[in-house]
Amino acid sequence: MKAMLLLTFLTLAMHSVAQNKIVFYSSFDDLDKFTKHLLKVKNISLVKEEGVGKTTALKVSYVPSNRGSERVVTAFKLDKSYKELSLNFDLKYHKDFDWAKGGKLHGVGPAKPITGGKKMTKDGWSSRLMFFAKGKIGTYIYNQSKNKKYGEIKIADINMRANQYYAISLYTKLNSPGKANGEIHCYVDGTLKIKLTKQMLRGDVSDDTAQIQQILFNTFHGGHSPDWTPRKDNKPATCFAFFDNFAAYEGLNIRKSIGCRP
Repeated sequence: MKAMLLLTFLTLAMHSVAQNKIVFYSSFDDLDKFTKHLLKVKNISLVKEEGVGKTTALKVSYVPSNRGSERVVTAFKLDKSYKELSLNFDLKYHKDFDWAKGGKLHGVGPAKPITGGKKMTKDGWSSRLMFFAKGKIGTYIYNQSKNKKYGEIKIADINMRANQYYAISLYTKLNSPGKANGEIHCYVDGTLKIKLTKQMLRGDVSDDTAQIQQILFNTFHGGHSPDWTPRKDNKPATCFAFFDNFAAYEGLNIRKSIGCRP
């Protein structure tokens, strides 16, 4: 009986893992579709030996502006739509990185994502991350229940250090149309830091409307005023961060440590 129960458990576990199908993966060691897309964006470049294990990394330059730093923003369209998606990437801040008051990090959205304080629509929403002063990380969500101009923020209890890679995972589970049953999780090195439940990302639309369709590669300081601007020696200064091993999975698939590959 015990052997049969064990076999059943293992079969279910294997089936569960199999459901987490990879959507895409990019190590930045090759010029794949995702990498080529990102390299068209200003302030993004590839740099050797800055990735996990001295591999190639994607480098983002945070150039000061009067509202934080220049926007590094692009949307990568997925081949199909998803109701649940895990976005995983490895992140390292340069040793002289200035978090200032904070800024945006990557996430996911539908065909018509809502960002930048725009008015909500039934088929618009976004699920992204943010960085904050002293290396903190948090979620930044535009959902149907927000009651302010900008997205809702929740900050995790962690202080990430510069010059060290971290494995970041953002899990987004879309709600049933018009119901507050969506979920958003943030993990750092495989540990759950934030869990948001009862989320109504999309409104009362058809079931195939406003599903997850895009990776939102968004990172910049800001904010809409100079006090968000990165500085060095009290003067505005460009700083840098490195990203590696970008991957997306259908369903819940959390990266437990840096450098994990499909």
